[in-house]
Amino acid sequence: IENDSFLTTKKNAVALRLSNLRREVYFGFDYLNRDNMDNYDYYVPRVIKQIQLSDGTLFPFNPEDLSIATALRLVSNDNCIMFCGVRNRANQLMERIVTLKRLGLDISALSERNNSDEQTKIMRLIELEYGNTSNYYEAARDGVFVHHAQISDGIKSCLEYAIQKSDISCLICTSTLSQGVNM
Repeated sequence: IENDSFLTTKKNAVALRLSNLRREVYFGFDYLNRDNMDNYDYYVPRVIKQIQLSDGTLFPFNPEDLSIATALRLVSNDNCIMFCGVRNRANQLMERIVTLKRLGLDISALSERNNSDEQTKIMRLIELEYGNTSNYYEAARDGVFVHHAQISDGIKSCLEYAIQKSDISCLICTSTLSQGVNM
């Protein structure tokens, strides 16, 4: 707060475009101009080569996979928060990551920067709340955490603290995150 007004955190609005040609997924980040949302400030093209998973399917295959592939690339440099409109979508994204690991995708980048002690503590809370056979626990073991209205308040508070302190680096969430923390 400065004087009598609130200062907002500067964020970039990004639209993700996808096209699939010759087993390569081409996508780009369109950074939108805040003053004129019909114009793009700049465009950053990227290419992700598709890989075949153990069941014969390709990754990335769809926009959901593209979000995961983008997180795998970005998380080595900074925290990655994937916002979803509803909790079911957040859970589906988490479950897809768990499935991709089972199919042989290397997702180790999602936990490489984590504080292992803090990750273990959060995993223990998740185990106490949801059990060690839940998808939440399995995802947490791999460094992926979920924050939405159906997650217990204690775990949400821990996740908010951990992402602020960079103790965890990958968080899938709904708007509940903005209710508990100012990113």
